[in-house]
Amino acid sequence: MISSEDIETIINSSQAVIFQWKTDEDWTVDFVSDNILQFGYEMEEFKDGKLKYVDIVHPDDISQLKEKFLEYAKKDKLIGFTRQYRIKTKFGEIRWVDERSLIRRNENGEIDHIQGIIFDITENKRAEEALQVNEARLETLLKLNQMSNQSVKEIIEFILEEGVKLTGSEVGYFALVNQSENVLTMHS
Repeated sequence: MISSEDIETIINSSQAVIFQWKTDEDWTVDFVSDNILQFGYEMEEFKDGKLKYVDIVHPDDISQLKEKFLEYAKKDKLIGFTRQYRIKTKFGEIRWVDERSLIRRNENGEIDHIQGIIFDITENKRAEEALQVNEARLETLLKLNQMSNQSVKEIIEFILEEGVKLTGSEVGYFALVNQSENVLTMHS
């Protein structure tokens, strides 16, 4: 038979952070596993009330999470939900998490706690983004290949526009070198 100490060791050595928080405005944490340390936080910071769960959620994601929760709360039969969002580590790094939660209701049927686990999915998100960028690059190359009947000026404008989009830059330039490679002509 497995002991509670063994279970605790298994949990705290896993990537899944277990939590329970209240449904108050700031999502006061009642419990979080020690492995919250992977995000730089200590369990005691939440226990002491110094930190609420809302304090570590990325500010741009808070309102959407609260709106979604209100939608979930209206569904009497809904037991659990999954959602993805960003959190801030104690060191200021932004990490993506996948939350899988259960809604806990009191004897009156009112929601009083959320219990669940969060997984760090940052590497998966980065891989997805890289795949999307590569797909966009291939699409751009295909379009460029189909521009053989366009003027040089139109092709250069297309290259500049797409280059700026693909790199996420605000500005870009395109340069051509003459055949003897001693003159560089810049286009911006």
